[in-house]
Amino acid sequence: MNPADDASRTLTPEGYALHEEVCHAVKKHVPSLDLILTSPLLRARQSAGVLSAVISASIGNSDALGPHFDHLYLLKQIPPLELNQSIAFVGHEPSLSSFVNALVGRMALSHGLDKSGAVVLRFNEKVAFGSAEFVAYIHPGNVNH
Repeated sequence: MNPADDASRTLTPEGYALHEEVCHAVKKHVPSLDLILTSPLLRARQSAGVLSAVISASIGNSDALGPHFDHLYLLKQIPPLELNQSIAFVGHEPSLSSFVNALVGRMALSHGLDKSGAVVLRFNEKVAFGSAEFVAYIHPGNVNH
């Protein structure tokens, strides 16, 4: 697929519905979000919009989540979090699961993320590689229908 075509691909109606289901399941683990950082690609921005509609939060674009994913640059873009603050990332595979694994400090997602998959991590101190606790992985296959 041409990278330009990939950048303008939209979520399908089925994709919207699946993503909305996952977002409602995420809300059980994370009832509020302070920020959603998203890839600049259209379907990721649409996914971030679905998440924001379910769990009200502001949305920011990050080139670091796009086709030229950059772990270190993305880590530097995460604002300092106060106690009980939450941030969500909307991006693409295989980069996003690789970033999650780096934050957790182990292969928590050895098979990657499914489309519309969501991971919940907890940080007890600062946000840094190897400092996250893996809380949950939510995807269309494990959401109660």
